[in-house]
Amino acid sequence: MMGQVFFNKLRSFAVQIGAVLCWSLCSAQGAAEDAPQLIAPDLEMAPQVSMAATLRFHSVVDVDGDRLFLGKLATCTGIHQVCDEVYGIDVGPSPEAGRTVAWHPDRVRAILKKEWPNADIRLAGAKVVKVTASSVPLTEERVESVLKGLLSEAYAEDDALSAIVDRVMLPPGLKLRPGEYAIEFPELSKEHLEDPDWVIRNLSGNVRLKFNCRPQDDDGAVTSYSAATHITVSALIPVTAKALAKGVNITPEDIKTEMRPITRGGHQFVASTSDLIQHRLRRPLPSGTPLLASDVELPRLVHRGQMVTLMMNEGDVAVSGSVKVMADGITGQVIEAQFPATKKKMRVRVIDAHTVQHVF
Repeated sequence: MMGQVFFNKLRSFAVQIGAVLCWSLCSAQGAAEDAPQLIAPDLEMAPQVSMAATLRFHSVVDVDGDRLFLGKLATCTGIHQVCDEVYGIDVGPSPEAGRTVAWHPDRVRAILKKEWPNADIRLAGAKVVKVTASSVPLTEERVESVLKGLLSEAYAEDDALSAIVDRVMLPPGLKLRPGEYAIEFPELSKEHLEDPDWVIRNLSGNVRLKFNCRPQDDDGAVTSYSAATHITVSALIPVTAKALAKGVNITPEDIKTEMRPITRGGHQFVASTSDLIQHRLRRPLPSGTPLLASDVELPRLVHRGQMVTLMMNEGDVAVSGSVKVMADGITGQVIEAQFPATKKKMRVRVIDAHTVQHVF
């Protein structure tokens, strides 16, 4: 009996102890949930990357293009975000082909400050960069070859006009940037080359021609130059087929056509045989001589001392008579005539070989 009582008291005490422990654990857990969380200082924010880079400039660089980029002048170390963009900065035109210039890195400070105001970009390396533009020589042979090809395409062997390049001279030391170029002569258009007067006036003899060098990839700038050339221009023109005396009236048998070199004054030569036939030669010419416009004239219809019929119109009345002409004359020419009886002189216009008309 006494053992049963002791066991019941022990069980009651255990229940009380369990309740106390449960309450203590629950209270501790709640307090832990309500307590502020402590975070290590190094986990409070993500690591911050410093916007820092260094540009180390080369002392000597060679460039190929028309523009100068910062990536050719310096090597960038540091954050990639800055370096990748720095390399593409355009700092101005490159030197002319074959030329060397001094470039100062300080010129880029303002550009870098504007693009990355919060970045720490340092300049190191050379204080002055010697920039040389790569080049290839522009030769006279190359320009002459293009000019000869252009003129040979313009004129066939049987054309009445031809232009042969004798010589091309360039200023010494002309250079181009590396690459393939097309050489163009803008003045030698199809319209100009088909005009004989223009060709004789502008291409014959010693001529300075402008030409352009255009990159075939169309990315570079067109460069213009000029060349001193000597070109022989020849034309198919009438020449005397035999020696002709002064005063003869030219017939088709007296004339033949030949290709002859023409100087800049050569456009005064008579170009068509039809402009010579039945014209009077004003001076003796040997065989094979080109004829100038001043070498011929229309045939004289009347001659000094010749008696001709004078036509006079006075109102509705036509009067005619005989007069003596005082000079040779051609059709339409006004000369003097004289009445044989009275010696009175007057001005008359030659109508034909036997008639003149009074000029009031």
